Amino acid sequence: YIAVSIADNREKNASLFIEDAGLWNRNDDEKELAAYLDGHRKSVAESIVACGNNQNVIYERTYVGYAYTMLEPGEIGMALAVSPYIVLAKNAVPKNGFSDLQHKTLSQWERMMDL
Repeated sequence: YIAVSIADNREKNASLFIEDAGLWNRNDDEKELAAYLDGHRKSVAESIVACGNNQNVIYERTYVGYAYTMLEPGEIGMALAVSPYIVLAKNAVPKNGFSDLQHKTLSQWERMMDL
């Protein structure tokens, strides 16, 4: 899992990134793995709430997702969650929201922001 929670007050508080690679070693049943991951979402959400409560931070919104790959016998797997550890300037989001960035290149976004 990776979760990104955007702080409501970014002048005062930090946003939150959570990486949770998890551990599955029960069996090779993909349906059971998917069910486990779907259920694990609640634990990730509870971690976000606990972090916010601990630091007195309210998160405006949170994005949570996961991905997995089934390995064949003899293969070795590892999980690596990568997220941009940056602070996005509050004026760097287009007026119409994040959806405007979905199909833009970096150069197009820079021109939109007059950077």
